[in-house]
Amino acid sequence: MDNQKSYCLKCKKEVTPDIKKCECGNKSFVFGDIYFKDEKLFCVCGNTTFKTNMHLDYSDKAVTSYECNKCGKVVVTEHYRKFGGIE
Repeated sequence: MDNQKSYCLKCKKEVTPDIKKCECGNKSFVFGDIYFKDEKLFCVCGNTTFKTNMHLDYSDKAVTSYECNKCGKVVVTEHYRKFGGIE
């Protein structure tokens, strides 16, 4: 990933890749060669549509990977769980 960035899905703030909880309280993140503009997620190629590739369900988080419909770059979401399910 050339321009890999990580963002909180709630406040859209850029965060570190190893974050598990944003300062806004959210535990859902997206990372990849991406950026946000006007609250919308873009691939670095300028595309805004992605197809689901894979979903993994762990005890502490759910991870889903997506592929840009235009250039094929991968985007990943992570949703960290609280005890008993996803927050």
